[in-house]
Amino acid sequence: MSRKRRSFSTEYKVEAAHRVIDFGRMIAEVVETWGVNEALFGRWVADERLRIEAAAASGDEPSTAPNSPAYASRSRSSRKTLRS
Repeated sequence: MSRKRRSFSTEYKVEAAHRVIDFGRMIAEVVETWGVNEALFGRWVADERLRIEAAAASGDEPSTAPNSPAYASRSRSSRKTLRS
């Protein structure tokens, strides 16, 4: 029997990432509470940090959630660069 793939809203991902960013907790600690794979959670945190840095660099206040498709493609390419 196959398992159904879970999907998470952007708001859920941002809120989860801020548990690590705002409170300085380790991803491994937070993952147990949220029931999400550690690598996936780490990606959410990395994406949110990139979004916050991009907003700071442009002098804007980060919104509560990234809304543009351009952000999604930019964050994927940034992640690939960071991994290299």
